Amino acid sequence: MTTATQSRVDLPLARDPSDDSRGARVKVSRGEAAQEAVTDFTVLARAGDVVLLEARPRTGRTHQIRAHLRSA
Repeated sequence: MTTATQSRVDLPLARDPSDDSRGARVKVSRGEAAQEAVTDFTVLARAGDVVLLEARPRTGRTHQIRAHLRSA
């Protein structure tokens, strides 16, 4: 197990305009509709290809953790 590593993802999020369904997809965006989104991550443990993360969203956007992890 390695020591904890911390990082911050500060990327704005917006709903995907090509998806007009009620559960529209959220993605990292820099467009006009994008809203501030900040998430702090800490790596708690590593074992081979598996990583245990602690995610602390600083803003409350829908799907924020998933979208920020996908962008990393």
